[in-house]
Amino acid sequence: AVATRQPEACARALSGALEVGVAPCALTELARALSEPRQLIRALAAEGAEGGGLSSTAGLAVDDFAAAAEAAAASMDEGQLRDRAVELAGAISRGHFLHTRRVEEGLRAAEVGLVAACSERGGGALQHLLGEKERAQGERRAELEELLRRRTLEAAEAATAQISEEAAGRQASARVEAEQRVEGGIRQNREEAQQRLGALAVPLGVLGEVVQSGQGLQQRSRAINALSGALLALEGALLAGRTSGAELAALQEAGGAADDFVRRLLARVPAETMARSRAAVLTEPQLRRSLKEQLGGLAAVALAPPQTGLLGSIGSHLVGRLLASAYHLRAAEWNPDASDSPTKAAQRNLVALSRAAALAEGGDLQATLEVLGELTGECRAKAQAWVEDTRHALLLRQAARAVQAKACCLNSALL
Repeated sequence: AVATRQPEACARALSGALEVGVAPCALTELARALSEPRQLIRALAAEGAEGGGLSSTAGLAVDDFAAAAEAAAASMDEGQLRDRAVELAGAISRGHFLHTRRVEEGLRAAEVGLVAACSERGGGALQHLLGEKERAQGERRAELEELLRRRTLEAAEAATAQISEEAAGRQASARVEAEQRVEGGIRQNREEAQQRLGALAVPLGVLGEVVQSGQGLQQRSRAINALSGALLALEGALLAGRTSGAELAALQEAGGAADDFVRRLLARVPAETMARSRAAVLTEPQLRRSLKEQLGGLAAVALAPPQTGLLGSIGSHLVGRLLASAYHLRAAEWNPDASDSPTKAAQRNLVALSRAAALAEGGDLQATLEVLGELTGECRAKAQAWVEDTRHALLLRQAARAVQAKACCLNSALL
């Protein structure tokens, strides 16, 4: 039917195709157009009018062209109609081509404008973004520099504090080590002195608070204060191992003004002891250390065989030192023996030296003196110097303690 181009044949064929369910396609559309020649002519006229731009310039409408085409077609045969359709199709094609070219030119112009506008806007946006980026980078750089400066300062302060702390720690350690190197005996004497000073500080403090109730009480208080001061000076000299003659003289003078007991007590101190006070008096730690150093020589004397002549004396000393180097003093039970043989005498002396060493190590110098008094012979003679030094030192300390007790009693009486 399409090949014949007959409207009636195309209409019948299209109706039959639709009845049997043929799907729409290009062939069915062409058959529908050929089955309605009026619609085809109208479409061709509309396309021609749009392509030539005649509808708006000549005041003609599409219907006018369609009516004119129908009028012309009524007088045309089939061949002429086909030629007319071909002409109209060519016109439509040319119109499409012109319209497409105008659209493309408009698109190119719009594209150029759009590209220029986009470039201009993009350049502005890029400059803005670059400025914002530089500003953000500057702010970030400033923040990082400030953070770095602050952390550097904190690290420097922390390092300085750590170095100062370490230096202080090293100084403290050095100070502690230096203090630890001080003799234990000096520390013990300092504690004893502090205890005695504390015992005297209470009476002195009480004396300062006593209400002055008379000239006699004031004089007695001043005398007791002077006595306490002289006693403190004597205690300090004895603990430091200095000469104490001036302190004893001051104590005698202050004691005579305070109470007759002090004067009578000091008068009973042996003259030799008072004379020795003009020189340095050994402290108790020094006495213990001195005895420890002499024990080897005393043991050598105790172990030395009897002497006969000069050569015998030299040989006796050599043998005694040799035996003493191999002998270890031990604290032994005292076993008195009436025998006077040299061997028994040496044994008694060694036992006495062992007991004296143990007592001195325990700090009991009074008992040490009593044990060393049991030595005999040359061993006793060799130990005599230490015995005398210790006896005089203990006498001075006993006198000082007695005066201290009397001062406490006098202070209590004032209350």
